[in-house]
Amino acid sequence: MLVITELGKSLESLPADLAEAVKAGRVPGSIVKRFFELQKSSVFRWLLNFGGFRERLLADDLFLAKVAMECGVGIFTKVKFSFHINFYFDSLYQYGAT
Repeated sequence: MLVITELGKSLESLPADLAEAVKAGRVPGSIVKRFFELQKSSVFRWLLNFGGFRERLLADDLFLAKVAMECGVGIFTKVKFSFHINFYFDSLYQYGAT
């Protein structure tokens, strides 16, 4: 609650579930600060509307970096495999195996 007053915000500016957790003392001040910092960005504000994303974004600073790395590895692997398969079938066709 102290962090909210320091930031000049009210408890009503938090989502209902987060406000309830703050009242109960289950959420540290750093999470509340992070929530208000993320609210400044329109993209993060949109992502914070989804419960699962809100929890992960507030709990893990590097969550989006991890998601980006997973997607990058997945795309790279898929493209690499696609080229490998195309090369394999092209070589079979070239030698008359098909």
